[in-house]
Amino acid sequence: MDARLRNKIEAMGTTLQFAADHPVDQPSIKTLLTRLQALYDASTALVTQQYDGLTTERAGKTIRRNARRAIRTELVKHLKRLVTLASRDHPELAAAFVPPQWSESNTAFIAAAKGILAAAVAQKDLLTATGIGETFFDDLSAQITTFASAEASAETGHSRHVGARSALRQAAQEGVFTIRALDGLFRKEFKDDAEVLARWDSASHVRQVNRGADGETVDPTPAPVPGPVPLPAGGSGAA
Repeated sequence: MDARLRNKIEAMGTTLQFAADHPVDQPSIKTLLTRLQALYDASTALVTQQYDGLTTERAGKTIRRNARRAIRTELVKHLKRLVTLASRDHPELAAAFVPPQWSESNTAFIAAAKGILAAAVAQKDLLTATGIGETFFDDLSAQITTFASAEASAETGHSRHVGARSALRQAAQEGVFTIRALDGLFRKEFKDDAEVLARWDSASHVRQVNRGADGETVDPTPAPVPGPVPLPAGGSGAA
């Protein structure tokens, strides 16, 4: 997660905890705290969505990469060797099977793989007699299906990851604006209590990140999602 986003979410959580520890019976504060709680809940849910989306995307890419390798360097390579061997007695086979130029584009790759399968199936009897193997056609078909499924999964995960990141940035920024709005109210409420004001300064502070240190990074586990912090129920002044 972006370090700046993490710090904003942490500040939202510590601000809510401060409010729970120092309840104030003031309508304006309660309204802002209700808003901040909603933003905090949305942000923590989006953190999980972002992590899940990225995990799904990475898993899909790994499966897709393995399927691509199996299709290109194992199955099709074996097929080409059988075609070369069979073409000595059946020259027409070489003309019927022309391996495509592989493309790094996933769409083009899967189209080429399907074309190879179709050409091989058209010569199934001859290739089987040459020794292609009983499971070759099923294996190639299965790897094509796996590739296509993994591609769809990776795209879905990417969409969820990017969408959550965009929404998270907005929610976190609105959370910071809400904390700033609360700042003046809490300072007025606790103006005669330096100790509580010091706690407020610490709770509402959004830690800064050094320039260049806030690149997009992802933890091996999602950020912890604390439970909702109870809003002040009444009373005034420091608890």
